[in-house]
Amino acid sequence: MNGKDDAAMRVATFRFGVIAEFVTGTRLAYGEKERLLVEKATRAYEIPGSTKTRISRATMLSWATLYRKGGYKIESLCPKPRADRGSYPSLSTTLRMAIRGLKDENEYYTVPVIIKKLRQQKILGADEPVNKATIYRFIRQESLKAVSKDAQDRRRFEAEKSNDVWQCDVLHGPFVQVEGQAALKKAYLMAIIDDHSRLIVHASFYLAETFETLKDALHQAVARRGLPQKFYVDNGACYRRAA
Repeated sequence: MNGKDDAAMRVATFRFGVIAEFVTGTRLAYGEKERLLVEKATRAYEIPGSTKTRISRATMLSWATLYRKGGYKIESLCPKPRADRGSYPSLSTTLRMAIRGLKDENEYYTVPVIIKKLRQQKILGADEPVNKATIYRFIRQESLKAVSKDAQDRRRFEAEKSNDVWQCDVLHGPFVQVEGQAALKKAYLMAIIDDHSRLIVHASFYLAETFETLKDALHQAVARRGLPQKFYVDNGACYRRAA
């Protein structure tokens, strides 16, 4: 085995050590897998061949999937050479066009917001996996291109003064422990931003994405900053309520 193979196996062995509880038949109690994932994501590691010290929940799950699909062989966890480095093979032409369109619509859209909107528009399936790092790289690469002097401002609008328009969005947060409950609960960040000043009028974590949490967030925002002229939202579940 040459030096490259040795290094690859060190990485594979490390990855297996991280995910062992999830792939070796260990019986986990209800909620235990999620608790372990959250705990492991908070630890600091010495990762072979990397300067990073943290491992995300999504990365651990992807390693577990690789191990199972690789026939439960540790070699399946070896890092693969990236022949497509600098390109975006996982982003179809439709996806790229949609991402550009969303950034044209609002340059402040973050990658989680873009992914959420792609799912709402049915461009991405509800459970379809997507690599956030690839989208980050794609957006950075696109931003390097010089803007033509003749280019038109393609933003939809920008409010003329504060409190003309507020925008609201909900982002998926971490799983958290709730007092009196054994299972972890998912948290949601609801944020309201002033379109003109970009001031975050109000932001709070909630344990549900519902109309009631929207009312609470809006009530607190109005109490602090007064009434806006317009309140702009998308078609998310918490913004719809049967009559």
